Amino acid sequence: MEGKAATWLSEQDIKAVEFDFPQDYNIRFMPGRHPSVKELPTHNIILGKGIYLIEYMINLHSIHADRVNLFALPLKVVGAEGSPARVVAMIP
Repeated sequence: MEGKAATWLSEQDIKAVEFDFPQDYNIRFMPGRHPSVKELPTHNIILGKGIYLIEYMINLHSIHADRVNLFALPLKVVGAEGSPARVVAMIP
């Protein structure tokens, strides 16, 4: 199921996908075990299309608009493949 939804999302005209939950079930086993790319279909499919993943969002229930201007401001972490970010939604 994860792969089907990720494939559908990756075919849309989008630049980023935001989640308020872990996208791939196997992420729950980290850091004890680092799952292979095949075990992370959402990451593999969506990132493979050049679409950004913004994970573990909070307060999404506070947004009542159909569209917002979203700004994700990550910290620069040398050698990392991801980063904590301040994410702001501005309602036009």
